[in-house]
Amino acid sequence: AALGASGGNGDGDYVTLSAKNYERTWLEALRWLSVLLERHHDAVLSQLQELLPLLLNATADGCETVVMQALEVQASLAKSDKEFQRLIAALLDRFRGKRGRRLLQERGSVVIRRLCALLGAEQVYLTVSALLKYEMDLPFASMMVQALNLILLTAPELASPRKLLKQMMYRDPNDEAVAGDGTSGIFLFRHLYHSWCHSSGAVVSLCLLSGAHHHACNLLSSLADLIPEGLNGDALLEMDRLVTLIESPIFSQLRFNLLEPQRFPALCKAMYAILALLPQSKAFDTLFRRMQSMPSNELIQLNSAIVMGQPQSSKIPNLLGINKINTSASASAASAKSANKGILDKSSSSRAMEGAIQSLDWQELTNAFRECQTKHMQRIQ
Repeated sequence: AALGASGGNGDGDYVTLSAKNYERTWLEALRWLSVLLERHHDAVLSQLQELLPLLLNATADGCETVVMQALEVQASLAKSDKEFQRLIAALLDRFRGKRGRRLLQERGSVVIRRLCALLGAEQVYLTVSALLKYEMDLPFASMMVQALNLILLTAPELASPRKLLKQMMYRDPNDEAVAGDGTSGIFLFRHLYHSWCHSSGAVVSLCLLSGAHHHACNLLSSLADLIPEGLNGDALLEMDRLVTLIESPIFSQLRFNLLEPQRFPALCKAMYAILALLPQSKAFDTLFRRMQSMPSNELIQLNSAIVMGQPQSSKIPNLLGINKINTSASASAASAKSANKGILDKSSSSRAMEGAIQSLDWQELTNAFRECQTKHMQRIQ
C-alpha cells in the first residue's frame, strides 16, 4: 500500500514519495504493535510466527528510524527465554547468504549493538555463541565470530562484558563491579571460547583481552603445527586484523604490560609468536616496531620466566601485585593493623581467583581449538 501511494509527476518524485509513505506506514505499524504488546502481550505472541519475519524485514530494509523502532519491538517480544532464543536464532539466519553478508556488513553492528543495549550484552552474546558452537556452515560461523569479536572489543554497549573478561585474570579485589570472585568473567570466557574457535584471530584476541597470555601462546603454537607450510589467505587476514586490534585503544593496557617483560613473560612470547607466523608485511613491521619498545636487557630472561605447560594463572597472586606486609619498626600499631588487614583481604581474594581460573581445563580448550581449526582447514583443502 505504501509503495502504491504516489502523488508525484515524475519518476523521481514517485520514488521519493513512495519511500516516505513506506517509512511512515512502517513506523505507524510498529508503534501500534508496541501498544498491543503492552496491553495484549500474550495475544501478540501467539502471532509471532507471522510477525517475526516482518520485523526482520523492517530491520533489513527499513531506514534508520524504522530499524530502531523494529528492534525496540523485537526486544519487547523477547521477554521469556523461549522467545529470546527464537529471536536471536532468526536474526542469525538473516545474516546467511550473499544478501545476509551484505546486511551484516552494512547494519550488523548497529543491529547487534542495539539488541545488546535492549536485552543485555552478556545474554545476547552467550545465546549467539551457543548457536554458533555447533554451526555446520563453517565460513558463516567464522564470518559471524569475526564480526561479533570486533563489536565485543570496540562497541560502548559491550563495556560490561569487556570489563568482566579483562578482569578475569587480574581482578582488583576491591572492585565490587565484578560479581563474586570473578567467576562471571570465567563463565563468559568459557562459553564464548568454543564458538570463537571458528576464527583463530578472534580466539587469540579473546585470550589477550582476558589476560590468558600463556594459553594464547599455546593456541599460536598449535596454529603453527596445524599449518606447517604457513598461514593461508584467510588466516593471514585474521592475523593482520589482530595486529590492528593490538594497536587499538582497547589494548592500551596490554601495550603498557609489554614494558614489563619479567612480569608478563607469556604476553611477550605471544607477541613474538604472532611475529613468527606473519610474513614480512605491513602488519609484521607494525608489531615489530611495537616489540622494539620493550626493555631489551630483560628479554634474555623471558625463557626462564615462562613455565611451559602451566597456565599463567599459577602466577596470579604475584601478578596481582600483592603488597608486602610493612614490618618497619617505625610504623604505628594502628597503621600496621590496617595494612595487614588489607593484605589478608587481597590474599584471600587472590586465592579465590586462582582457584576459579584453575577450574578451566586449558588443555581441553586447546584441543577444542585444534579440532575446530582442523575442520576449517579440511574445508579449504
